[in-house]
Amino acid sequence: MIARIAVCVSRLLCVASLVAAAGARAQAIGGFRIGARYADDAAGHPAPDGGGAPGAYLPRKWILPNGTALSLTTDTGSGRIVFIEQDGTGRPVPSALPGLTLGDTTLRDIRIRFGSNGFGFNSTGAFEQNGELLAANCYRLVGSDAVLAVVTGQDSAVRRQDGGVGVDTGRGVLHAVILSDRRTLDRLWGPDEERDPSERPVRLD
Repeated sequence: MIARIAVCVSRLLCVASLVAAAGARAQAIGGFRIGARYADDAAGHPAPDGGGAPGAYLPRKWILPNGTALSLTTDTGSGRIVFIEQDGTGRPVPSALPGLTLGDTTLRDIRIRFGSNGFGFNSTGAFEQNGELLAANCYRLVGSDAVLAVVTGQDSAVRRQDGGVGVDTGRGVLHAVILSDRRTLDRLWGPDEERDPSERPVRLD
């Protein structure tokens, strides 16, 4: 659904295992940590349901019992995890990250919680796809090189009633949560970016 923004949407574990604890674990999804070696974090997890052909990056995919999907991408050279995404179903479902509910939390909610609009890459600015206006807002994380990206979407017809594509109402609903290292985002989406002057590192716990 959001192929222009994400690396392969995927699948994983049980819902309970997706809820990250405070601190460092809040910067992980399903027990997988940005920057960790996949071989280390994969112990005890089920084998992926699928994946893509290895290149510079190797994607792996799982589906969750709650219908959400998760993708995990490793750097082929180092074997380290560089990108994790959980994608929603269109109905309200808690995400792996505390306080962010897929299909329910709005961009306005996120801005209030984190105190800014974050930053974004020109390649992931607002665009229409499948009848929705989609966008990704990024936030640096306190004490970490990881970046949180939230993908929100709003029905294009509703957006036009609000005043058009260029009008930002903050009513877009959370479609996906992403954790990535900054270097990978620069390679995939950047390096050009637009930053809210109020943007600052945020906490997920």
